[in-house]
Order: sequence, then structure tokens, then C-alpha cells
Amino acid sequence: MSDKADLIKVLSSPVAYYAMFAKIGGGVTAGVFLSQLVYWTGKGKQADGWVWKSAEDMEDQTGLTRNEQETARRNLKARGLITERLAGVPATLHFRVDLEAVL
Repeated sequence: MSDKADLIKVLSSPVAYYAMFAKIGGGVTAGVFLSQLVYWTGKGKQADGWVWKSAEDMEDQTGLTRNEQETARRNLKARGLITERLAGVPATLHFRVDLEAVL
């Protein structure tokens, strides 16, 4: 594959970012994290709104490092915008966006 084809493939999956999420979430990092969680809400197998994303998946999708993700999560939880839980075997971290709080 050529370099141009590789670039086109990488650019074919943009991340939607909503600036208002940065304003309510405590910064751009939290806004990017929240934007990605909102995107995945309802797209998984769980109808109750829980989303599972590993730190590695989130970094691949958003570019946010583990430390940036932790800061974003802390800000979003402090503002009541997301909830976290451990679920499954082995336990993995799941997220749920409180859409009412976002509104």
C-alpha cells in the first residue's frame, strides 16, 4: 500500500468533537473523551447505555494518553456527566454518560 493510501485509510475514521462538551466537561481533553463516549452510547450490545472502551482503544481513537484520559474521567465524574463501573470477568471499566446531566 502506498503512503497516500495509508493516509486516506487513517483519515477515514474521524472523531466527532463537540466544543460545548469541553465547556461543560472542564476542558478540551474532557470534551474529546465525552464526545467519544456519546458517539459509542447505544452502539454496543448493552441497551442500558454502558460503554466499554479500554484505555488503549480510547487512545487509538482519540489520541488521548492514559494520563489525559484519567484527568478527563476525573473531571467528567466530578461534574456528574459520567458514571463508571467494573464489570465482567476479567473486570473491565465501563462508562455511562448521564445524558440528562449533559442536557
